[in-house]
Amino acid sequence: MAPSLGQTSNQPLPAKELNFFKKVIKNYESRQYKNALRCAKQILSQPQFSNHGETLAMKALILDSMGKYEESLDLAKKGVDNDMKSYLCWHVYGLVLKTHRKYEVAIGAFKMSLRIDKQNHQVMRDLSMVQLQSRDYEGFRDTCFSLLSSKASNKAIWMGYAVSHHMLNDFDMALKTLESFKKSSLKERATVSEVSEFTFYQNMIIQDSGNLQAALEHLESNAAIFVDKLKYHLTRGSILFNLGRFVQAEQVFINLISRNPENTDYYKWVQRCRQIEDESKDPVRANELYVEIGERFPKANVPKINPIYFLEGEQFEKVLFPLIISYIRKGVPSLFKLLRVFYDNEAKVATVEKFVTEKIEEFEKNGTKAHLDSNENEEEPDVLLWLYLLAAQHFDFLQLPSKALTYAKKAVDHTPTAIDSLIVYSRCLKHIGSTELAASQLEIACSLEVGDRFLNTKCSKYLLLDGDIEAAGKMASKFTRENESHESYLDEMQCMWFQFDYGLAAYKKCDFGNALKKVHQIDTHFTQFYADQFDFHGYCMRKMTLTGYVKFLKMEDNVRDHDYFEKAAALGMKTYLRMIDRPEDFVDCVSKTKLTDQEKKAKKKEGKAENGKKKDIETINPKNLDLQFLVTPKSPLDEAIKFASSIIAFNGTNVEAAVLAFEVYSKAQKPLLMLKALQKAIVRGPNNPLTHIAKLKFLIYYKDQFKEEGVLKDAVDGIVSKLFKETDPSTFNAQYFSNNQQNSLKLKLAQIRCDYLLGKATTAEASLTLLNLIKNGPSSLYRLSYKECATLLAEVSIGSLIGNVSPDFVSQLQSTLSSIYPEACLFKALA
Repeated sequence: MAPSLGQTSNQPLPAKELNFFKKVIKNYESRQYKNALRCAKQILSQPQFSNHGETLAMKALILDSMGKYEESLDLAKKGVDNDMKSYLCWHVYGLVLKTHRKYEVAIGAFKMSLRIDKQNHQVMRDLSMVQLQSRDYEGFRDTCFSLLSSKASNKAIWMGYAVSHHMLNDFDMALKTLESFKKSSLKERATVSEVSEFTFYQNMIIQDSGNLQAALEHLESNAAIFVDKLKYHLTRGSILFNLGRFVQAEQVFINLISRNPENTDYYKWVQRCRQIEDESKDPVRANELYVEIGERFPKANVPKINPIYFLEGEQFEKVLFPLIISYIRKGVPSLFKLLRVFYDNEAKVATVEKFVTEKIEEFEKNGTKAHLDSNENEEEPDVLLWLYLLAAQHFDFLQLPSKALTYAKKAVDHTPTAIDSLIVYSRCLKHIGSTELAASQLEIACSLEVGDRFLNTKCSKYLLLDGDIEAAGKMASKFTRENESHESYLDEMQCMWFQFDYGLAAYKKCDFGNALKKVHQIDTHFTQFYADQFDFHGYCMRKMTLTGYVKFLKMEDNVRDHDYFEKAAALGMKTYLRMIDRPEDFVDCVSKTKLTDQEKKAKKKEGKAENGKKKDIETINPKNLDLQFLVTPKSPLDEAIKFASSIIAFNGTNVEAAVLAFEVYSKAQKPLLMLKALQKAIVRGPNNPLTHIAKLKFLIYYKDQFKEEGVLKDAVDGIVSKLFKETDPSTFNAQYFSNNQQNSLKLKLAQIRCDYLLGKATTAEASLTLLNLIKNGPSSLYRLSYKECATLLAEVSIGSLIGNVSPDFVSQLQSTLSSIYPEACLFKALA
């Protein structure tokens, strides 16, 4: 048996000090931390007890609770060093390590504590939570079993034991565990809703085991138990469908449509029950289905909308025109969002264009005497406004900016106070690069609707796009807390859209310190997302919300697949790669990040104001987000690898991020990791020009630079043989471009880049080819957008496309791009 607290075998306390030690524990438990520290000081101030392990451990725990993480970790280590036979010292060390998110080491500390006190339930519970957090399901199962041996009445432990078997795919044991708990004490110890959730979880495990018939029987036999009837019907419908009982499944989803006629998922399920997987391949049956449902639910919008996506010709027009007319009369701003889904179909696009332009011409000529259809009633004056807006969005989507701007301007002139007119006009301006005017239009919109957060957000984004970071901050601060910096508030609120756009704007202005700061803040948010799940492990077990909990665990395992993380990681890698390739770009940036004496005082004052707040562990070190520290890392490559490792570890969709990860590992000369990043890029965009360039780079490296022997060579050769049918770089490149001959800028630039990489063209020759391509751009390239032009100029300027070029060539290119988009602020600024 473990010695009593304060009386460990090698460090017993006398009565007086023992009394102080008990007060330390009592004050800690009542959260009177200052009193607890005073009592601890009474013990530690005495020379003979200055290294008393358990007192040091308790002090560490108190400091940890007060947010003094670094100090607490040092004290916890010291406590263990001075009393390795105390379960308390090891327990506290584990708790402090948990705070620092060093879960694997914390598990070891908790296990050491249990070696000393084998039956300590609190240590077991803490161990089980850390095992769950680190996804050590086998260890979690064993810990839950140990707890069940002595705490069989605790339902959270029973649920944990079942979840552990479920996550280990031991479905039979998971079901046996739940059944044992159900027989012993479910009805006595659970509420009606908890019994419902418990039964849903049983059914989930039966489904996961593959026994769908048993799952259906279990679900139907317990129908009266379920509180969430919607979940019951959805589960039953999906099981019936998977069993091939389509008629019964269809009836379930028809009943669900009657509950919510606007849920498109229900209609998709009914389609699948009728075995219509692709409406475009069987439009007649699909249309019959929607007509049938539409007659049954005449007020539902979905049966009127969905047919426009698969019908063609006259049938398409019959459903399209009434829909457009209805939405125009009602003044529905989201009409174009419904239509743009089919904008890859040229015939349908032409139909929309003809209808809208003809109606606009008719209304401009005849005024309110014109009609949208055969209805003789006089149309409302705002009908023309909504026609203008639809036309503007239509041409803007087709990248015909002059026509889009014409109609958008007409809409603004028609009703200058219409918010939607200003939004569409600003979007059209953005797409021609006139970012300053676009932002000003949204500022006008904000002044007309002061309390609209959507407009505020939109305006802030446009100001950041224009590079006016200060104005964007002021705009965003209208909805932040008073007397607090908008940056700190938005960081606290994990407002990633603002932080990413801010970082991108800073990068474009060569303010790399602030760009990296925002990137690291976004990275910290995702670290926090993963850490925050800790609080839910015990809660979900107690409340028995286990179906949602299991889905939650799987979601957390892939949280960094999120688009904002991938975009931030890409920006971070791009910045660090630039730091390696072009260190001269960072000279001015380093000097700007050095604070003046006045700025240092202001920062110190701000730091004092934040002292009262509990800070996150990842941002404890003030150097972490210090601009000077960020732009002068010891190893930019190591910093880039941190982001690259996350990209190859998860399964996002951002091709650029995967290609940048490849570039990072290429710099590090890590062929296996280069291939892993390349595999991610191939999955995300197999035919993407960026992926092709990366593949070509690897083949050049493989042919000319890869000289390894032994196991590494065998591993690389094996992967290369699977990824590449052709390993000669020139032949591989020729095959790709013979199969891809679209007149897009991305593809043409990739061709120029590949010729440069293969040595077929020098920088001067590639520059001339590029300039001629852009000069003929509007006539030879398909839908040459402003965004593509801006990206091209940025890449050429920093030498990432065809090597370092002269300033004169950059000016020539800028002038050529300016002739294509004369209103673009970016091209004017560089002129």
